[in-house]
Amino acid sequence: HIEKVYLAKLNSIIKIEDIKRIEEGILLDGKKVIPNKIKCKRKDYQNNISYVEITIEEGINHEVKRIFESCHYEVVKLKRLREGIFSIENLNSGEYRSLTKKEIKEILSLKK
Repeated sequence: HIEKVYLAKLNSIIKIEDIKRIEEGILLDGKKVIPNKIKCKRKDYQNNISYVEITIEEGINHEVKRIFESCHYEVVKLKRLREGIFSIENLNSGEYRSLTKKEIKEILSLKK
């Protein structure tokens, strides 16, 4: 149960009622999936797209895409911003960075 934060670019403007529906939980593979948090970050009416930040803990295959598909949205682009304590939002695909001292301490404290 590690928290993962994603930024999803959707193929249309997300409706507030769909955000509320997702907040209440979506049935995936017979299991109700409730995101920790979901927030519309930006609506681009000119290009008819939305950017939605969603935080999940589960780990169901293609969970984020399937959550939005259940409300008839296509995820055009999906970027992971954070996994657990690791923020990766400023990295491009294929890039990496060194761990901070704080991150190393936190990892080592998990082993205890």
